[in-house]
Amino acid sequence: MFRVYNCLALAHDWRLVALATVVCFVASGVAVSLFQRARILRGRARIGWLLTAGTATGSGIWATHFIAALAFHPGFPVSYSIPVTALSLVVAILMSGLGLAWALYATRPAQTVAGGCILGGGIACMHYAGMAGLQIPGHVVWSYDLIAASIAIDVAFSVAALLTMTRSGGRAGLVAGATLLTFAILSLHFTGMGAVGIIPDATRAIGTHALSPASLALAVAVVSGSVLAMCLIGALSDRNNRRKIEEQNSRLDAALNNMNQGLCMFDAENRLVVWNQRYVDMYRIDPAHIWVGCTIRDLLAARMATGTFPLEPESYDHDLRASLRQRQTYVVNLELSDGRVIAVINQPVAGGGWVATHEDITERTRAERDATQDELVVAAASDGDDGCQKKNGNGPAHELPRNRVVATSRQLVSFVPGQDKPTSGQLVATTISSYCFIVCARRL
Repeated sequence: MFRVYNCLALAHDWRLVALATVVCFVASGVAVSLFQRARILRGRARIGWLLTAGTATGSGIWATHFIAALAFHPGFPVSYSIPVTALSLVVAILMSGLGLAWALYATRPAQTVAGGCILGGGIACMHYAGMAGLQIPGHVVWSYDLIAASIAIDVAFSVAALLTMTRSGGRAGLVAGATLLTFAILSLHFTGMGAVGIIPDATRAIGTHALSPASLALAVAVVSGSVLAMCLIGALSDRNNRRKIEEQNSRLDAALNNMNQGLCMFDAENRLVVWNQRYVDMYRIDPAHIWVGCTIRDLLAARMATGTFPLEPESYDHDLRASLRQRQTYVVNLELSDGRVIAVINQPVAGGGWVATHEDITERTRAERDATQDELVVAAASDGDDGCQKKNGNGPAHELPRNRVVATSRQLVSFVPGQDKPTSGQLVATTISSYCFIVCARRL
């Protein structure tokens, strides 16, 4: 670490180091903002914003590296190979775009981690490719322990940045993601610069196809300007579309939040895109535990935390996916611990996603149970009526109205304290009691 500190303190212009830090943070913020926009889009629009985010990220890495390189003063003239410098920019853009794409289309955290490793590898490749283009009258000697340390730190911060970018939205997610990405870029650069040792050699000549520091500064200014232009394009696009989107969203929210059913809509990647307030209230979900892009397993975990999911999440998820793969509707009735009964209907839609509606059918279920009870009692009454008619010569004088029988049976059930609905034992007892009541009434 002393080698890194000595290199940074004694061989760098701190004004340019500060400029490199500012450019890096701004570029990282632009990249995170573009990535977040790509997350909420689909199809060609998503690909377009993803490519823009990859270009902004790679350009920001490249600009940061060479601004910091301009701050490096080893004590003799320095220039940069044009082909290698241009190649380092291409590598930065391609690797950054690949890492962001890997994380954007990830369905598991491990895939997001892999995307972070790719992004960190892209930063490292860009840095050391740029250093390979360094032309000086001397020989470069590397400290491989610091090279390994620089790559490890860079990858760790890159993974953390992508995990934050895929899980958090809004301004807090933007700042956190940009900060972590900035640490990834700067930690690799300055740790890697600490790994550089130079042995002067006056016999080494600088090639003719080389950039002077002034020319490199111009190239960096052009690339930095392109990053700012991307930011401006994104801001103008958002400003033009924001009002229309807000109007459409307000109408959609009004319609969804006035539904009697809870509603969730998922895309083909098993990510939540739409839900209504009725769904949140129905299961008492903490608003912090539901967000755009969360999976069905995230929602089930939030519901289990509130005691409103009585099944095994793994089994439910497996059965749901099996039905959706066959383009079949998956229906299940959930009996919650508070006595409510919720009917859940998962309907596949075009494009690979599905819509889930959640309806409280507690009253309907109780009515159906009452109807079943009535049928049992009426059946018992019919059996008793047949027996009495046979014994009394089929006379009509002893008939008892069935509505009286049903009313009497319900009174018998409601007599049991602390019960909101009849149990199977009560139904049997009610049937026997009703039968005895009928027989006794007919003999009177």
